[in-house]
Amino acid sequence: MTKIVSDLKQYGTVQRAMLGIRGGSVGEMMGSDEEKKKEKELGVVDGVIISEIVEGGSASSADIKVDDVIVGIDEKTVKTFADLQEALAKHRPGDKIKVKLIRNKKEKIVEVTLRNEQGNTKVVKNAGMEILGAAFKELPDDLKKQLNLSYGLQVTGISSGKMADAGIRKGFIILKANGNPVHKVEELEETLKSAIKSPDQVLFLTGIFPSGRRANYAVDLTQE
Repeated sequence: MTKIVSDLKQYGTVQRAMLGIRGGSVGEMMGSDEEKKKEKELGVVDGVIISEIVEGGSASSADIKVDDVIVGIDEKTVKTFADLQEALAKHRPGDKIKVKLIRNKKEKIVEVTLRNEQGNTKVVKNAGMEILGAAFKELPDDLKKQLNLSYGLQVTGISSGKMADAGIRKGFIILKANGNPVHKVEELEETLKSAIKSPDQVLFLTGIFPSGRRANYAVDLTQE
């Protein structure tokens, strides 16, 4: 069973482990005389040279630096950026890997704990609208007229879930989610998907109650 199939069965989505670096293949970056000089300085002709360490990523907490050249992940040789991606694709957040790199022409082995896109080691669960624990309907014409609104999505029911945790009550009319106007359920769902994948994992809702009282809520989307 491949990791992709296993992840889909177990978590409902593919688990992506990120090393948290930016760079490129040494061979592809070397062409001019200046680049060839750089190659000589590196002491290696293949591998992935690091141009940036992403803040909060896996590499930022390990002894990995800009201008290091990654030449291996565990037992796999890394010659190109594609090789690096292939090696990482076999792992999940929380896995520990051994990164073989060249620094100042010397080989070094660094242990790295892989993180996900949010910068932590938790597995990412496939969460949809059910995580909110609410039912919705597009704002009816009578309420549009009453509140002088042209759009909105009304909460018609609340059960246990993220919206109840945030203190949202039945009847609340969502006008914006993370700054995006919400006309229909599909728009809220798209914003929710993006929010779940974001580092903050928060859904900010702006809206109004039928009484005319305006309200703002921050819905915590993190999952245990």
